[in-house]
Amino acid sequence: MTLLTQGITTRTSREKIFDLAVFPDLDFLLVPPILAQSGSKMVASEMCVGNSEKRESLYGLEGVCLVVEGLNPVIEKNGLLTSRLQTDVEEELSKAGIPVLPRSEVGPMDPFLYVNVNAHKLDELFFYSIRVELHQSVTLVRDPSIEMQATPWDVGSVGSVGSANLYQIREAVKEYIREFISAYKVTSVS
Repeated sequence: MTLLTQGITTRTSREKIFDLAVFPDLDFLLVPPILAQSGSKMVASEMCVGNSEKRESLYGLEGVCLVVEGLNPVIEKNGLLTSRLQTDVEEELSKAGIPVLPRSEVGPMDPFLYVNVNAHKLDELFFYSIRVELHQSVTLVRDPSIEMQATPWDVGSVGSVGSANLYQIREAVKEYIREFISAYKVTSVS
């Protein structure tokens, strides 16, 4: 097996955090180029809620449709359920006063909050990636007649946990939803 190692430096701290090992057998993990380490989780520093351009894209949203991608059956057999993630996200948004729009009431170009947890088991560890993304309709400046979906706000991480710690993935998803809520609330303040 070939092992590729490269040093990673964050833009914010300018310090070398760690040497990142990329294993060809684990190519399902899409590792962003600039990372900061937080415990067993690697967080992409480019995906921070403080980015004002990302926050600006939330102005005027009156709610979101929620799409939670189905989990790998192996992770569900070990206790982390898609339905539980869906409920967690809905509860967080509801507590924050952000309307969750039913899929039956939204069109293909309406905004939606997409939650994806991709996890694979290797020996006794689950290697995972988490993505929380806001997708919404945008038009091109050069040709306003062209409308498409874009992802102007996103956050995510990759990491690994043991079977007994799958709850940490669930907690990370909830934390990312709270980051979305914070960004949403900043834009909804009059």
